[in-house]
Amino acid sequence: MLRICVLVLSAVLVLSGCSKFRSKDDPDVVAPVDQETKRKTNFGSIAGDDTFVFGGSKKKGSGAQGTGMRVNPYLWSASLDAISFMPLVSADANGGVIVTDWYVDEKKPSERIKVMIKITSIELRVEAIHITIHKQRLSAGQWVNMSDEDRTASTELENIILTKARHLRMQSK
Repeated sequence: MLRICVLVLSAVLVLSGCSKFRSKDDPDVVAPVDQETKRKTNFGSIAGDDTFVFGGSKKKGSGAQGTGMRVNPYLWSASLDAISFMPLVSADANGGVIVTDWYVDEKKPSERIKVMIKITSIELRVEAIHITIHKQRLSAGQWVNMSDEDRTASTELENIILTKARHLRMQSK
C-alpha cells in the first residue's frame, strides 16, 4: 500500500511538471512577440525612446534625460555650435554623427575641408568624441586630397567642443 502511494505521488509530481495549464505570471511562459514590438525593443522607435513621456527619460541614469538622444547632449550641442559656420550634410542625434559639406575659407580659396564628428557615448568624456577632417587642395582645376598626417586640426576642434560642452553643462546646473 505504501509502495502504491509513493508511486502515485511520484506520478502526480512528474505529470504536474508537464502541465500545459500554466499561469501567465509563470516566468517560464514567454508570450509571443510581434515584429513591431521586437523592432522597437531592439532599435527604439523612430521618434526616440522618450516620445510622449512626461517628466523625463524612461531610462534611469541616462545623461540625456528627456531628450531621446543616445549621445551626450552637451557634446552634441557644442559640436553643432563649433561648426555652425559650415554647411551641414547630415546630423543624426541618435547615431551621434555630424557630417559637413565642403567648406572653403575666404583666406585660403585653394583649400577646402570637410568635417565628420562622431559622438560615441552618453558621457561627457574625451573618448566620447572622434573627429575626422578631410582636406583637399585645388591643383590644376581639380580638388586633390591632402594627407592629414598631423591631427592638430582635429585635436584643436575636439578641445574647442569639449570646452564648450563643459560650459554648457555648468550653465545647466
